[in-house]
Amino acid sequence: MRDFTAVISLLQRADTWILVSHEKPDGDTLGSAAALAVVAEALGKRWRWVGKDPIPSSLAFLPFSDAYETMTSLPEEALEGDGALCLVVVDTSTPERALVPLATYEGKAPLIVLDHHGDNSGYGALSIVDSSAAAVGEMILDLLEQAVEWPFPLDAAEALYTAIATDTGNFSYANTTERTFLAAAKLVARGVLPSKISERVHSSNTEEGLRLWGLALSRLVSFANGQVACTFLRDEDFIASGCERSNLEGLVNELFRIRNVTFAVLLSEQDGQTHASLRSRGAVSAQPIARSWGGGGHPQAAAFRVPVPLEEVLEKLGTQLEALYETGNSRFE
Repeated sequence: MRDFTAVISLLQRADTWILVSHEKPDGDTLGSAAALAVVAEALGKRWRWVGKDPIPSSLAFLPFSDAYETMTSLPEEALEGDGALCLVVVDTSTPERALVPLATYEGKAPLIVLDHHGDNSGYGALSIVDSSAAAVGEMILDLLEQAVEWPFPLDAAEALYTAIATDTGNFSYANTTERTFLAAAKLVARGVLPSKISERVHSSNTEEGLRLWGLALSRLVSFANGQVACTFLRDEDFIASGCERSNLEGLVNELFRIRNVTFAVLLSEQDGQTHASLRSRGAVSAQPIARSWGGGGHPQAAAFRVPVPLEEVLEKLGTQLEALYETGNSRFE
């Protein structure tokens, strides 16, 4: 468990918290930030919650999701006004995945980084990175338990349970540890109902969303004797279906339903770029592959975004993965 005394002190002194979630937000970055928003509200703080991309519909139940603001950079007025201000970036390994350019805000307000990515670039005035945590939600729970005089409402506990459950595949991924189950147990003791969270996360797709998933699954491409499964969606698929990119949340994990698949890839087009979501359940790590394309993440889950045509990314990525599985090497140089 990390010591959050310095973080608590900074947050306590600040009159305004600006909470930042990463691009293509998932349950961990959103659940962790939502929990902090609940606590900020209970403490009587002013706060804003922002990020580059919208909240997926499957996570729109999180507290204060209606207050979340989509933006690529903070307006100047957000950094002005009376009282002390601090920025809190959660579950974000590099500043490029948060607001751009994040470094310009550091001279105007302390930048707190709370993350669990092993490849975190070390940015921020106060950075706490715990790669042993399955989710940042575990770290925020530790923070709130150390802040003994702060309120800890049920809404915050539900948000943290969501963060942990989603980042561990409902406690089924390799990153799940004894600490993970202990954290979940503590949150259940505070009143969280796991069945309620599971229903909200997994029963929120639409008919159009499922049809989009079906289209993606119909395009399945395999490599490495069936150990790697890839699929893709184009810009026109989103236009035709009326779905947002947020409807893709969870789709890449469906590829693991195929027998013998230990690595899954979902490619999607957006704004002239190709976005890749990588998932691993075997010896081949997703993290160095994503890093070779300028991205990052965890050994089990990583991502990148490049201004390269989807077909080219699919071909080159397939070649990389074929080579890795052929040699048995878990790294890509």
